Amino acid sequence: MKILSPSKINALKPTKGRKPTSILRGSGLYVITEKESKGDGCKRIVGQTQFPRGRKGKTVDVPLGVWGKDVKTTEDLHGIIRKWMEIKFWCKNTGYHPKYYGTEPPKSTKRLGELVESFLVYHKLKVKEISWKTSQGRLVQILEYFGEDRLISDFELRNGGRERIVQMHDHLRKGRRYGKPAIEHAGKCRRLIKQVFNFAIDRGWMDENQNPAERKLMNEGLGHVKGGHPYLSYKELREFLNSIEENPSNSYVLTRLLTKFYLLSCIRVSVIVSLEWDWFDSENNVWKIPPETRGLKRKRDKGDPHIIPVTPEMKLIMNQLREINGSKKYVFYTPEGKKYPHANPETINAHIKRLGFGGRQNAHGWRDVVVTVGQEVGKFDRDIIQRQIGHTEHKRGAIGSYDNSEKLDERRKFLEWWNQELVRLGMRVTEKEFVVIE
Repeated sequence: MKILSPSKINALKPTKGRKPTSILRGSGLYVITEKESKGDGCKRIVGQTQFPRGRKGKTVDVPLGVWGKDVKTTEDLHGIIRKWMEIKFWCKNTGYHPKYYGTEPPKSTKRLGELVESFLVYHKLKVKEISWKTSQGRLVQILEYFGEDRLISDFELRNGGRERIVQMHDHLRKGRRYGKPAIEHAGKCRRLIKQVFNFAIDRGWMDENQNPAERKLMNEGLGHVKGGHPYLSYKELREFLNSIEENPSNSYVLTRLLTKFYLLSCIRVSVIVSLEWDWFDSENNVWKIPPETRGLKRKRDKGDPHIIPVTPEMKLIMNQLREINGSKKYVFYTPEGKKYPHANPETINAHIKRLGFGGRQNAHGWRDVVVTVGQEVGKFDRDIIQRQIGHTEHKRGAIGSYDNSEKLDERRKFLEWWNQELVRLGMRVTEKEFVVIE
């Protein structure tokens, strides 16, 4: 391909404004002719490229000399072309701005410990308390692996950061969590540190397109078997409910009431154990669960409480609970709790295991029972059941932002049927050892 000849460059006339003329088609090299206040004007040799690479990049000018002073001949132009190709290749491989070519690029003095500390302050404003604590725990583990004093510039792609992230991920997945390989945990840590480095980029502590954790690893999640929660069939429910009534494990009365209220209410365990008496609206006979409640899985800024209509069966159990904990903040307050001011979320699972149903049914698997039996036996619409168990699919999509319907009447009918069905299958809510307030 032909390059612009010196004679043609000399013939270029200065014009008002900035006029680029290509030196070599497709190279990004131009002669910029500008009219000065004095003299005939200036002709600068400029390379133009995009930085950073990708959609977010902007066109930047790289000065390569002045025609007639630094560049005069065809040989000089060939030399400029070679230099420009070297600069572009260097930028592509290092990720640095072309202005640093031939110099020592500056490195951030920020350390990983400082970055994590700043990120957690921001993160706390964005997520629920329980999610923040989970992130904090994972970041502590990441800091233990890398060290708090590690410069964040060491994690940039051009400095081998990708290899460090791969090594961390592979190290974590070899560990154990809850008796199983930590394969899923390792992936979650990679996704979390990705957020941390994006936070650093946003603050200008790390260059664009240098996040080493941006892409998913090829072996991420491989070998992880997502096991479903065990749940009983409709035909097995009578056996299960009879066992709860017989109480062969001689479990504490509060544990039995907690289990029954959970089975009746159709909401997650974490919500049930943390119930507060102030959340009960006696005038409308409903529980109003604040959106930030652990286990509800709603964004803090949505502001929509979850409503649980109260049935006669639930009311009887609530009366018994008032006799036990009516003066306390929490419905399921227990003085024996060490980790929580209320019953431990694992209490129900432990009770089910003691009854002999471990591996056949667990607390979360009860939601499978509710959704399946509610549709197949009760013939209720899936949308109504989903709303009652705390899902918000109706709020998704474009139309979801306008859907503020509660469908409380339909949900109340479903819960009334569900509670009556459990009683019909063997659940009792008026046991003699429980004091019932009239």
